[in-house]
Amino acid sequence: MTSRPLIKYVWGWYQAIRLPRRLLSALLMAALAASGVLAMHALHPSKPAQALPGQSLAWDIARSAASAEGVQLASGAYIPGDRLVLYMRTSQPDRFTIRRWALLQIEPFAERLAKLPERETLTWVIDFGADPGQQDILNVPIRRATDPAAYQYMSAAPGLLLTNSAVHQEATAPSDLPPPALANPPAAPATPAEEEVILMTSSFDPAEVNPAAWLSLAGDWASAEGTYSQRDSSGYDFISLLDLTPQTHYRLEVRLRLGEGTMGGGLIYNAPDKATRAGAQTVDFDQQGSILRWGRYDEKGAYVYQGSLKLEKTINDGQWHTLQLITHGAESVVALDGSELGTITNTSTQGYYGLITSVTSVDFDDIAITVLPASAPTAPSAT
Repeated sequence: MTSRPLIKYVWGWYQAIRLPRRLLSALLMAALAASGVLAMHALHPSKPAQALPGQSLAWDIARSAASAEGVQLASGAYIPGDRLVLYMRTSQPDRFTIRRWALLQIEPFAERLAKLPERETLTWVIDFGADPGQQDILNVPIRRATDPAAYQYMSAAPGLLLTNSAVHQEATAPSDLPPPALANPPAAPATPAEEEVILMTSSFDPAEVNPAAWLSLAGDWASAEGTYSQRDSSGYDFISLLDLTPQTHYRLEVRLRLGEGTMGGGLIYNAPDKATRAGAQTVDFDQQGSILRWGRYDEKGAYVYQGSLKLEKTINDGQWHTLQLITHGAESVVALDGSELGTITNTSTQGYYGLITSVTSVDFDDIAITVLPASAPTAPSAT
């Protein structure tokens, strides 16, 4: 009978020894289970956070742009507190057409852009044309992305870099291509140093119009009822040059009235060759007469936008307005209805001159070309 207490004592001692081992085994199994859960979590990361409004907007604009004809690649990104970035690659070769197209892509998203922080910027990088291609970079305050006058541009091509300021006045870099030489230019008229010489005036009355004086390079130009009109509103760069002696110092002015269309018309000047627009410069109206823009044509005849100015009042009012250009070699002063608007730095310093329209029917009247002495003032004349 004395063996039972001994057996119970030994059994209790044995159980006391086994308990820590069981506890240790349980803790070890729990640790292994936890490690397995962590490993599975690492192999299956959590769902990404919801995209910011700016990110979604960048993707939506890029997706819309990607569906356009000629677009090879489009993408977008958003940097909170800084900018919304868009990128596009297109086969479209014309820089100005691309800039207008970019504005059209932005318009449907105006309300969403207006909700982003005011301090942010929209930057659009566009590669275009055939290899090696060219590049345009558009910068604008994000809440003014639908305002053409708010844009800053930087344009680049092999051997060419053009930049412009906040008011879009674009300076020609030293690496810019030199203006083409005049093609067999006639000798300039012998003009007394301190005299103005009226080279031509015309009111386009039937009795005085000389059709041979106008060289139409493109468009549907016709003279009728005392006006000279470009009647086709469906195309760009419709030009009619005067078959007169090229000039360096001159005043060119004309009255114009905008008709149906989305852009406008104006003056082309300093064209090295009267048979082509290559090397010429332009100052004309855009956005249905609400913007004055200036630019030039490169050696291949492609338009190169250089700057623009938003007018206080549109000229698309059915009334006649006088556009005047006073050119002295490397500079031209532009005036509208007798008020000076600004000065353009010329890339071509001598040439032919005439009229131009784009996507608008325009009537012209009372054109005058006056040869100026080199020392003549550049102040616009009264109209």
